[in-house]
Amino acid sequence: MKPIDYYNENVNTTTERSFLFDRERKSKNIIMDYILAKDKDSIDSINLLDIGCGDGFFLHCLSKEFSGDLHGIDYSEYQLERAKKRSYNATFKRVNLEDGIPFEDCFFDIVYSGEVIEHLYNPDFFVGEVHRILKNDGVFVVSTPNLCSWVSRAIFPLGIYPIYYESSTKDSKFGFGFLKSIKKQSVPVGHIRVMNLDALQSLLSSNGFNIVHINGVVFEPFSGIIGFFDKLMTAMPTLSSGFVVCARKVV
Repeated sequence: MKPIDYYNENVNTTTERSFLFDRERKSKNIIMDYILAKDKDSIDSINLLDIGCGDGFFLHCLSKEFSGDLHGIDYSEYQLERAKKRSYNATFKRVNLEDGIPFEDCFFDIVYSGEVIEHLYNPDFFVGEVHRILKNDGVFVVSTPNLCSWVSRAIFPLGIYPIYYESSTKDSKFGFGFLKSIKKQSVPVGHIRVMNLDALQSLLSSNGFNIVHINGVVFEPFSGIIGFFDKLMTAMPTLSSGFVVCARKVV
């Protein structure tokens, strides 16, 4: 099936931002720890790919930390145009991930994919492609929402969909019952395969990766008491609103 661009100029409501989300900040810290552990003479030669780079903000922040070879791919033409307007040295390409990742074998030291895998029809093929393009001992840093987050577990017995689940391509509020009125965004973002932690770990392990690091992350729209509790839940990734997983390629 042809992917749907949920981030085109007609529906995109993203404004320019000057900060990283919790999941991005933790992913960046993992990436920088990996880079700084390398020999100093080889740092500038590191190849990094951001899959689902969007407007390029994450790559923009990374470019301030090191001067490696940065690449970004995305399906949204609108988002790629925004990314290309940012002032740093990176290359961008439009890619349909269901067709594969158009880079040669063992090309990248690091592959980052933030909030992408849940949008794919075939995540097994995707993870296999990431494994293919990573160098031996390279790392894959991936973030995704948690289907079994604490809040989804709390509302499911009430007959309410898990918070990240979508059953419609037109309205994300379908399935949310009496909570429809408090769900802020009605435009779907295209979640197809939302996972729990075990599902993501199993997917990575079965495709040639060893899990080396797991971090729970918050759901940014939460605030007040709910936001405070959500932050506490990041200590338990199986219950957190989302997670960042770092996995190393096994040869």
